[in-house]
Amino acid sequence: MIDDKSRKELISQFNKEFPDSPIEEMDSSALAQVPGWISTGNYALNWCISKSLFKGVPLGRISLLSGDPGAGKSMIALSMMRQSDIDLIIYWDSEGGGVSIDFANFLGINPKKVLYSQIETVEDLKKKMQLLIDIVEKNKMTKKILLVVDSISMLSTEKELDPNAGADMGYRAKTTRSFFRQYSRKMQTLNIAAVFTAHLTDNIGGYGPSKVVSGGTILGYAPSAEIRFAKVNAESETEQSAKGTSLVKIRADMIKSRFGTTGKRVKFDLNVAKGLDAYSGIFNILEDYEFVIPAAKDVEEQIKEKNIPKKSTGWYMFKPWGNNEVAALYKRLIDEKITSDSGKFREDDIKEYCKEYEWFLPTIQSILDTVYNDEQVDLPTNESQEPEAVETESPKNKKKKKTEDPISSNNTEISTNDTSVTIEEDVAQEEKNSSDVVITEQ
Repeated sequence: MIDDKSRKELISQFNKEFPDSPIEEMDSSALAQVPGWISTGNYALNWCISKSLFKGVPLGRISLLSGDPGAGKSMIALSMMRQSDIDLIIYWDSEGGGVSIDFANFLGINPKKVLYSQIETVEDLKKKMQLLIDIVEKNKMTKKILLVVDSISMLSTEKELDPNAGADMGYRAKTTRSFFRQYSRKMQTLNIAAVFTAHLTDNIGGYGPSKVVSGGTILGYAPSAEIRFAKVNAESETEQSAKGTSLVKIRADMIKSRFGTTGKRVKFDLNVAKGLDAYSGIFNILEDYEFVIPAAKDVEEQIKEKNIPKKSTGWYMFKPWGNNEVAALYKRLIDEKITSDSGKFREDDIKEYCKEYEWFLPTIQSILDTVYNDEQVDLPTNESQEPEAVETESPKNKKKKKTEDPISSNNTEISTNDTSVTIEEDVAQEEKNSSDVVITEQ
């Protein structure tokens, strides 16, 4: 291991040679820190992305919301605009009529805070992005900025719009890639939370997944997080009538994450008549990890036998064994007479506890922190050592404050240090993939 003197000498010489991109120790580098977060409007989705009910999408990073039509991408992106602590909101619409004043008011968005513009081409996006960056830098803005591009997949190119320009031949993908290479580091430096929505297309090339994100392979590299949305049981609605249904169950999967949450999944309700339900999905997370279990008729016997019923009668309880924090919550709910003497409650009661008791959501967060603690296994330092067997509790299906607007609370300080980000990609292979894979829009 290099000694401290040699390390300091290396840093000093490197930074004299490269003053515009200094090298730093990671624990003191702003590059390794997320300066702040913007809530998605749903606590469960926040946790799925960031490991915290109270965070969401990161400042200074790119987040991609992908999915099929009607999966709620645009409404979720718009729901982020409700957060009162956002200082500047820019909304660039490529779908035409993606938002209106009435719709903004319906979602609880202050339309005066939203700077709205339509964009048609990737070249147009690049020009407007450069102007935005120039203005932010000139005015030395260090506040929370949310940029929403809805959607990157609908953007055309000047070449495509020119009837005499010939075939595209991968030009759109190359232009999109150029945009992210030019501006990703700038967006991080200026603490811009960039949220892009994207469509999925059928991959009929015969290789890889059946569906890919439309817009070029760069959309697999540039984002720090990709969240893919889909309707649950979209073809089997229980209610069919002329009135239709306003409540849609949405599944969110973490396709990619630089925050240690890849593979996580949550389900939540999206009410197109009322907006995003902030508390929906919390119960499902607790149930998936068996922090909440079905309550038997004889709870005393159930606790004695440590039995988890396969089916629920509609009553649930926090599991009073196995996890000390969960067991303490089970006892507290009884002691404060929030539940019955046996600790039973209904599924919808979780939402009411979140709204009524300021301590409840932080307690749930503390319990969910144990999920990641249990998943971390230290590797042996000696290669000759065999890792010890680690027994962890494995649920059947491992899925993924009381304020004016409880989900908008965010006390994270914003760093103003100049930082940079690197997109790791093999450009030659990427350009080959852009021309080899044939996709058709849904």
